[in-house]
Amino acid sequence: MDNVCVKGLQVLSAYVSDLDKSVKFYTEILGFNQIGKVSPGLTLRSGDITLYLEPGRQSKVAEPVKYSEFSPCFETESVKETHRILKDLGVSILEDYQEFSSDFAMFKIIDPDGNVIEFAGNP
Repeated sequence: MDNVCVKGLQVLSAYVSDLDKSVKFYTEILGFNQIGKVSPGLTLRSGDITLYLEPGRQSKVAEPVKYSEFSPCFETESVKETHRILKDLGVSILEDYQEFSSDFAMFKIIDPDGNVIEFAGNP
């Protein structure tokens, strides 16, 4: 039986209720830059990551937040410093900062629509 061999990640998609609010979050808080419009949404980029925001969805924030079915995990220079910055900015923290070893730490946040985003890597 043949199988598919995934070679890489092309684009992450986030389904959002309020496009303007989400663009503000991803650009002003997470440092993405808008790179294009792909109707009905638009694309953003940070480093090697391309993110497509598609509007017109119901926010998950109205429901009890648990975990998204599929959530991105972003790497930064320092997970601890990223956690401090996002906490100071008032971003909703789902799982607080945890340091598992000298070279691995993680925490999770929630975007304006309740989508879960994880940050992991070097403390």
